[in-house]
Amino acid sequence: MSKQIELSFPAPGLVRATFNNPPINLVDPDTIFELSDLIEKLETDPEIKVIVFESGDSDFRHAARFSLQPGTDRIEVDKI
Repeated sequence: MSKQIELSFPAPGLVRATFNNPPINLVDPDTIFELSDLIEKLETDPEIKVIVFESGDSDFRHAARFSLQPGTDRIEVDKI
């Protein structure tokens, strides 16, 4: 599994998470596992106040809202 989310820390309390899964930043099972691990690590860090998610592909123009259903492994995706 290649790393799909790169982190940078441009200011205290701020994390920038850049998705980079060419050619179209496809959200696949590896992305979900990596994102889950990332959130788990960051939510235990009291210094982190904001996480900004962005695309590493400047041509990427779509957005989606992802929500994990409580008590399940089901993820709903709404295209924005």
